[in-house]
Parts: sequence; C-alpha cells; structure tokens
Amino acid sequence: AETRIDAALAGILNALTPLFVILVGKAFFQLTVKPIQVVGIVIGFLGLSALVLSGRDISFAYLGYAFLVLLATLLYGINVNMVGRHLQGVAALDIAALAFVCLTIPCGLHLYGSGFLDLPLGEKPYLAAIGASALLGVGGTAIASVFFYVLVKRAGAVFASTVTYGIPFVALAWGLQRGETIGWWQVVSLFIILLGVWLVNKKN
Repeated sequence: AETRIDAALAGILNALTPLFVILVGKAFFQLTVKPIQVVGIVIGFLGLSALVLSGRDISFAYLGYAFLVLLATLLYGINVNMVGRHLQGVAALDIAALAFVCLTIPCGLHLYGSGFLDLPLGEKPYLAAIGASALLGVGGTAIASVFFYVLVKRAGAVFASTVTYGIPFVALAWGLQRGETIGWWQVVSLFIILLGVWLVNKKN
C-alpha cells in the first residue's frame, strides 16, 4: 500500500487503530471502554488528521490500496486484544519472537519466488537496501513490538493502541533535524493529539 498511496493518507488511516481496538474488543473480547476514552481517541484522531493534512495534498488515485492499510489496522486491533486478553502470562519477548519465527517461512518463500536471490546482492545499492530493510525490521518492528507488548500488558489495549498518535512527533523531530520548519497549525495539532491521549488515560 505504501508504494501506491500517499504517506499522509497512510498515516491518517493507520491512526484508526485505536478505533478498531475498541470495536473488536467490544464485539469479541468483552473489552471495557469508558466513554471518555472514546472521546479521547476521536479527539486524537482529529488532531492527527489536521496535522497530516496541513499543507499537504492527498491523492486518491489508488484508493483500493488504502483498504490494505485499513485491513492492517483491523488486524492490529485483533492483535492487541488477543495479547491483552489471552497472553498476559506470556513474556513480551516470547510473543514477538514466536511471531517473527512464524514469519520466516512465508517470507523465505516470497524471497525465493520473487527472484530476489538471483539479484547481484553483493553490489553496493543492494547492500544498502538490505541494510535499510534490516534496520527497519530489527529496530522499527522487532524491538518496537517487544516494547509495545509490554505496554499492552501494563497499560491496557486501548491506551497502548494510541501509540499511533505518537508517530507525528517522531516525524516532525526528523523534519526539524533536516531543516524543515514547523508552523503554528502543526503545534496546535500536536496539542490536540496530546489532549486525546491524556483523555484516553484519564482515570475518572
């Protein structure tokens, strides 16, 4: 999906994860959700949408690929609820390790069938691409998944799912590092996101 749709659209759709956590949790996992949490999730989503849309154009030329992102967020919702409901006694590292071990077979078959192994993998461009993929896989997926499952166990499924609202903060930090400027609308949007996350975690 990311190769066909705008990053802005993917970011907005990915932020639907907390809503799917609630819908799936209420329907199949007897998840208890406070009204204030629903309000917080909606506010956070609106803030993220405003942030992503500020100064950007979104193309809907490949709308069909957008449904793949929606499917991913639905599966995130199922994943978070399953871990929070049925895997409380299993270590976060064990959950992540089992998940990635199970991925090795289909991924290996895909690499073999796609002709990847026939490429000149020793050349510099391919080594750089493999290194970038490894960095994303180990740091951005494997290690991040362990931390995420720890958060699910300690803070609950709904609050843990709001980590998607933290993505813009990281993105803006990288943007500043690369010399980009932040306007007042981006700052307001970030505060709206923080308000939403705070409401999700509010006790009363």
